[in-house]
Amino acid sequence: DEYYKGEGININYCVGVDSCEHHIVRTGIRGSNDLVWVGKAANYAAKLTTHNWDPYHSIITSRVYEMLNDASKYDGNGKNMWNREYSDAISEYVYKSSYHWGAT
Repeated sequence: DEYYKGEGININYCVGVDSCEHHIVRTGIRGSNDLVWVGKAANYAAKLTTHNWDPYHSIITSRVYEMLNDASKYDGNGKNMWNREYSDAISEYVYKSSYHWGAT
């Protein structure tokens, strides 16, 4: 895009993930409605993305970490790919990772 050419724009991103029982609610008016996710997990995941975790781009709650299998926790050498840190945004510990997995 010509508008951004040479502007030196850096894009930083973060994906926050939590788990809980969710409810989906249809809201709006007739002819103009949408589905809204209601539950703590959507709220926590959104809050996790507001913090600058750079260079970590994957942030998960302890609930999600406990659900991971060992292949998702440890690299080929047995090193934990996740670092634990307290998050003031959700007042609990989270796990962050900068590892990249290739699509197969």
